Amino acid sequence: MHRTLRKTTSRLLGLVLFLTVPTTVRATPGTAQVFSVLDRKVVTVGEVFVLRVEAYVTSGTAEEGARFEQAFREGRFAGPLSDVMLVRDEMLPLRFRTTGAGAAVLVMTRRFELRARHTGSLTVPSFEVRAGGQVFATAPRVMHAYRVTPAFFAAREAVVPVVTEARDPAAGRAILRTGSAFLVASDAFLTGYHVIMDARRVWLTLPDGRRLRIKKAWAVDPVRDVAVLYVDPGAVRRAGLVPLRLAPVDDMVPATDPVDYPATDPVVFTYGWPRGIQRSTAAARYRGMTFDRRERLWVSANPVRPGDSGGPLLTAAGTVLGVVSLGTAIESRPDVLREEVCMATDPRPALQAMRLAKKPRALALFFKDTQFARQPHVQAFRLAALLSLGRRHLPGLADWLADFDAAVEAWDRPDPALHFKRGLIYQMLGAPVDATAAYRAALDVYEGYFPALYMLALQALEHRDFTMAGRLFARTQTYAPYAHLATYGRARAAMGRLHYDAAIPLLHAVLHYDATFAPALYDLALCHLARGREAPARQLLARLEDSHPEWARRLRRIFRSPALRPVAPRPLPLAPLPVFP
Repeated sequence: MHRTLRKTTSRLLGLVLFLTVPTTVRATPGTAQVFSVLDRKVVTVGEVFVLRVEAYVTSGTAEEGARFEQAFREGRFAGPLSDVMLVRDEMLPLRFRTTGAGAAVLVMTRRFELRARHTGSLTVPSFEVRAGGQVFATAPRVMHAYRVTPAFFAAREAVVPVVTEARDPAAGRAILRTGSAFLVASDAFLTGYHVIMDARRVWLTLPDGRRLRIKKAWAVDPVRDVAVLYVDPGAVRRAGLVPLRLAPVDDMVPATDPVDYPATDPVVFTYGWPRGIQRSTAAARYRGMTFDRRERLWVSANPVRPGDSGGPLLTAAGTVLGVVSLGTAIESRPDVLREEVCMATDPRPALQAMRLAKKPRALALFFKDTQFARQPHVQAFRLAALLSLGRRHLPGLADWLADFDAAVEAWDRPDPALHFKRGLIYQMLGAPVDATAAYRAALDVYEGYFPALYMLALQALEHRDFTMAGRLFARTQTYAPYAHLATYGRARAAMGRLHYDAAIPLLHAVLHYDATFAPALYDLALCHLARGREAPARQLLARLEDSHPEWARRLRRIFRSPALRPVAPRPLPLAPLPVFP
């Protein structure tokens, strides 16, 4: 299995712990391949963004290359630019890539500066090059534009950094955690439970520089990974902070349909404190999940970095949808597919508990409460924290795991996330059979819990059960947050079955999402070699030379060693049937 899929697995494991643009289409093999790359997926109205269109051409003569260059210069968008405005069109200097065996690839690039005309979903039409009686075209690009209100910018003042100190039960030393919190009342900050879990000391830093020691909480909700901390209202008043408001009920209820984006409010935002610096993110909002009337989960494409946990997921008006609980932030590397996911939980049950509470309780009393400690969610967070510190051989771990299993079995509410966490814990312990059972239990509770589907698909791929992997990836592909990861998984499963013709369009779809994703470029070249198409494989080699030399070196080895080339199965000739007298 490619390193990129293993990296994806490790990032999914990391979800519990820190609590893990575009391409070719219709390219004719042997002549040219055309790619398009957007520099961003979400913009503000009026903001300039860049579309790069790149053609990799193999030509037999200089005249053929010159004709394609002229056709590329004359290339046009296939439809009207109704959603965007063309600001600038620039042809960059031609480049040549030598790919060995005397073959050279001509690289042409056009750079378009565009501006969003309005809010909502925007479409950049495909770019077409007509040469030699053929049409070489990119796929249409879809992105999102937004316009924020002054209230959104004011919301940042209500989001503050959190630092907690807990104790490592094995080494006996202090463990520092960082996160974010946001003001929801004159005496209450919301944050993530896993941020303050078992903390001996908790500090908030207000915008005026005042550092507050937090000793009490109104409510602690490990089921939804939410905590409502008590803070001195006088300190809040002196800092001039204004509480954030919850989004209207209609926005708070996520749709149950998991496919595509909602018709309204397609962009959501975060404000957090990764590495002690306040930063915001803007990304597309996916369909959320509603497990029952009490359990809601919001899903978006915002990157989540250590320090973002506990911060708010916001609308453009600065109102709160949920509390950031887990997610992934993929570093900018061409061998990792950038499919970032943020999950935010519902703070309303914890706020209701706050309203019913007569006074705040000491945080230590929550953590020392026996009934509280027996909750499976509390045990899941503690086990994950221990395993993240490498405490797999800690005395008593087996007993803790047995208690956790019993608590999960006794939990009587539908909770696919709990079973999923159980699966991740077993996977971290190197127990794949138990992990598989837990992932399947998550799907039994909620068949649309796509993280569990994806993990099962990865396991099938790891065990070379390519047929089952393909089926599971196909199911995962219907859920927008993991659609591109699952598409690549389907391509890998098809290649495992030597179905190269089936893998090629899947790899093109992945490259439409991320044209610099080196493993897909590499695999696409292998598929072309398996089908005996050397020219497009060399064009992809040139593309890899531009984006990731390490993967290019791997592919060059394949070209130099014919024995390493993949071989597509050929149908056996039919033998005549014997005739018996």
